[in-house]
Amino acid sequence: MTSDGASGLELDLGFTLGLGMAFEPAVEWAAGEGFSFVELLLDGPYACERIDDRVGEMRTSLEAAGVGVVVHLPFAVDPGSPFGPVREGAVAELVAGMDLAADLGAETVVFHPSSDAWERGWTDA
Repeated sequence: MTSDGASGLELDLGFTLGLGMAFEPAVEWAAGEGFSFVELLLDGPYACERIDDRVGEMRTSLEAAGVGVVVHLPFAVDPGSPFGPVREGAVAELVAGMDLAADLGAETVVFHPSSDAWERGWTDA
């Protein structure tokens, strides 16, 4: 689904698959309703380690339906942690998500760089 806004912009429209939504039926519905893409959250049932054996099948579903995919990397990682092992683990998880996104055929990934470090404890460190 593409929308021409008042400013003449051409926008691709999609929606986020809720964590309780089944992938293939959602992709089929998106295609039937004219959406350009679905956004897949790599959390819960769609975490990398839970879908890595289905990526080929998922990509085939997307391609057959003519629907693109945007991959949203996991929320609960802390790539800005002041603790090396935490930061390294977070970065490794984000890289794994980007690799999976590429395998799905995604051209776009979303992530929110953040840190849960206590600001007062680390600002002046």
